[in-house]
Amino acid sequence: MLDDTADGVGLQTNQRASSPKNRYLGSLLGALTSNVGPDVPTRGRRVSVITGHIMSFLLLSYAIFAPHSIALTQGAYLIGLGAWAVQIAATRRLNHKRSPLDIALFGFFACCVVSSFLSYDPLVSIKGLKSPAFFLAFYFVSNNIRSIRFAAFLAALLMTSCLVNVAYSGVTLAKGRGLKIDAIRPNSPFANEVITPGDIIVEADGQPVSTPEDLLQIIDSQRGRLRVKLQRGDAVKEISIPRQAIKEASGVGFDRLGISTSTGRNFRIAGFYSHYETYAEVLQLIAALAVGMLIAIPDKRSAMALFLSAVVFLLTLTLILTSTRAALAGLASAIAVMAVAASRRRVVVASIASLVVMIPLALVAVEHFRGISVFDTEEGSTAYRLEVWREGLGII
Repeated sequence: MLDDTADGVGLQTNQRASSPKNRYLGSLLGALTSNVGPDVPTRGRRVSVITGHIMSFLLLSYAIFAPHSIALTQGAYLIGLGAWAVQIAATRRLNHKRSPLDIALFGFFACCVVSSFLSYDPLVSIKGLKSPAFFLAFYFVSNNIRSIRFAAFLAALLMTSCLVNVAYSGVTLAKGRGLKIDAIRPNSPFANEVITPGDIIVEADGQPVSTPEDLLQIIDSQRGRLRVKLQRGDAVKEISIPRQAIKEASGVGFDRLGISTSTGRNFRIAGFYSHYETYAEVLQLIAALAVGMLIAIPDKRSAMALFLSAVVFLLTLTLILTSTRAALAGLASAIAVMAVAASRRRVVVASIASLVVMIPLALVAVEHFRGISVFDTEEGSTAYRLEVWREGLGII
């Protein structure tokens, strides 16, 4: 992945230097030092070197936390922006690297500004501009990465860090969440017109439910009506059941509830985020980065190519389990565009084959986890989008 050297000097061949720990530390040190290059300006040299190291450390923090936390990522960016401003003031030099993306990025932000003033509630929309303004992080990153080696190290670190929450998502899915109601007996206290087999009990009396024992303990420890929060597809609703009817029901233990249950796994995973849509957007972007690097790498049998292939597979699979249509469509579009841009027959064939596998899996996941078709005009989010688009076209 990266050369096992520090400042271009090969590591010694003794046992200590060749240990995995020392190779990793040498690679890390070499990547960090490569980002503070020899072209340090004479004016403000010391400040430039210090802020350069600070920004390199913050870029590492940015790569580590980006797949997990918006707050920590923004914190690293804002501190880095301050260090960059100090460096520019001390050296009086702004080495801005122009990019073909400049027009697209600033054009996107300009559209956001215009739409904010034309929205239903301009004050709320204008306050919300801080989110799209985060695109300026692109310039902080692109102008302060000074070597291919450091860029490759950051990319590998970003993808490796993302695999941590992918593993966490797998563990969460394996453990399950809530109790899925598989069957309801006619004389059950849960037999009513609201509850149907397939519903998942996620909470009872405001407490999470993971096992039958959890539900029984909550029932026996409280008084009054039992408040149950049910999940059906994307919808969550709360109902109440007479607790006395449960206590007087025939049977012993869980059997008196008159329901058969299993572990609930019909939910959209969210990683370390509080919402699956945010997680899906992160997965989409990092998976697209991995696909682009995999297409660009010349030796498809190298260790790096195998690592990238594993990252693409795991991140795509996790993205499918979020059942987020826009993010899935975005990744599919990115793969198609990069394959066409590569202009290589093998890449195009491989990309088409991956999409042929990915799209049916995504369709099944959306229907299974959300209980809707991919394009359902009666579904809430689709209906809302169509309404906004119609009104937007009317304004135009």
